[in-house]
Amino acid sequence: MIKNQEGVPVEWAFEGRSPGVLPRAGWSKNCFGAGEMITIDMSPAKDGSPTGTIARVTKADGTIWGNAAQD
Repeated sequence: MIKNQEGVPVEWAFEGRSPGVLPRAGWSKNCFGAGEMITIDMSPAKDGSPTGTIARVTKADGTIWGNAAQD
């Protein structure tokens, strides 16, 4: 949930890379816990809808999860 300019909470939806890429970037189903506070850096949808593509996610402890394979 992200507050809009009027202070009203709006539910956003984000998408990441394909399931074949994210595991190579270190992602798994256990990366994040339910209710965990995170910061998402993203590219918003061009149509202004509350959606976006994830660039990276930062956890409260400073751990950063990118969206590209680490070679």
